[in-house]
Amino acid sequence: MTVEIRQATEEELAEQQQVLGYVFANTSIGGEAPPFTLRPEWSMCAFVDGKMATSGGAWPFRVRLNGTSVAMAGVTMVGTLPEFRRQGLLRQVMGKLLSDARDNGQAIAILWASMGAIYQRYGYGLASSFVTYDVDPREILFAAGEPATGRVRITPREEAQPINEAIYKEFNRPRNLLIQRAPAMWAAHYQEQGSKLQFGVYDNAAGETTGYVVFGLQQDSGVPGRGQKISVNDWAALDADAYRGIWEFFASHDLVGRVEWQRVPPDDPAPLLFLEPGRLSQRTHDAIWMRITDVEAALPQRPYGDADAVTLGIRDQMCPWNEGTYVLETTGEATQVTKVATDADLTMPAASLAVLVSGHRSATTLARAGLLDAGNPKALDKADRLFATRYAPWCNDGF
Repeated sequence: MTVEIRQATEEELAEQQQVLGYVFANTSIGGEAPPFTLRPEWSMCAFVDGKMATSGGAWPFRVRLNGTSVAMAGVTMVGTLPEFRRQGLLRQVMGKLLSDARDNGQAIAILWASMGAIYQRYGYGLASSFVTYDVDPREILFAAGEPATGRVRITPREEAQPINEAIYKEFNRPRNLLIQRAPAMWAAHYQEQGSKLQFGVYDNAAGETTGYVVFGLQQDSGVPGRGQKISVNDWAALDADAYRGIWEFFASHDLVGRVEWQRVPPDDPAPLLFLEPGRLSQRTHDAIWMRITDVEAALPQRPYGDADAVTLGIRDQMCPWNEGTYVLETTGEATQVTKVATDADLTMPAASLAVLVSGHRSATTLARAGLLDAGNPKALDKADRLFATRYAPWCNDGF
């Protein structure tokens, strides 16, 4: 058996899509390939005796990390045909993807996981979550605050998209783990997804457009009356007025029985605003998994919550160049990281470092879970302050 780990050629991209189609039950091998593909130079696959057995790749993203734009590898299209599983092929593909990301200046890799257990083996840590709401529009009632000053207006896609892109750019800037969308991502977001998408933009009392919402409106059941459903696809609100205006807009749909809002950030304010927060039927889900490909390069790239220093010991078998102890010294904005030969204040595996860097969980929480060892217990408070983020990590884009 001959195994090759390499990029796919242009001619092999269709085969890659067919492998993925089988793995995720989207299409059968030999069937029609999905319309979106990686470029060959972004792919990494395993071939066994000339046949593609494992697919993988990584988009070259720019992602906000506590408000700063950071190059990240968006790992995607990962799957192995069943007859080639349990042979270490994915480990080889993932190892090459991670080393290439490091060489390409992407000190962090991120992905959505179909099974988290797969990626934890390779040093990924859960770096974010999201919430879903499922609410009856008649239950959109607020406990306090002023009604929105403006209104949402339904707008043709051709008019709405440039408005939405401008709002999203401003909305994105201070946030944490939101992707800076390329044109192809905007196009993918606004495809029809089982129903015709509607485009609403919010204008405040001054006539300024400060929010938008993209959603599907469809018949949810055969029951006459309130059998329609709204499914939120994308949104952004630049202030509390626009955010409330979007909710009030949903409440005005008399024939809608359900508003299904997917991928809500975990620090979303709706539970604080609703008269009956339980009516949101909140459910929390795993979201982005993160992997540090280069500790020394990754740590200086995000702002920190305070000016201080902490010494971190990192264990990393998958990326052995990360093994070691690092002194992180920061003013909050400017950070220097130096590899040293001293004892660490805090010691952790690479997966825990990713959780900490994203701001998804604090050092104290990781220590309570046994996922971080505090050689210096006082350093936990210090790390909690340093790694705090303004916004909870959240990603609204699938990839």
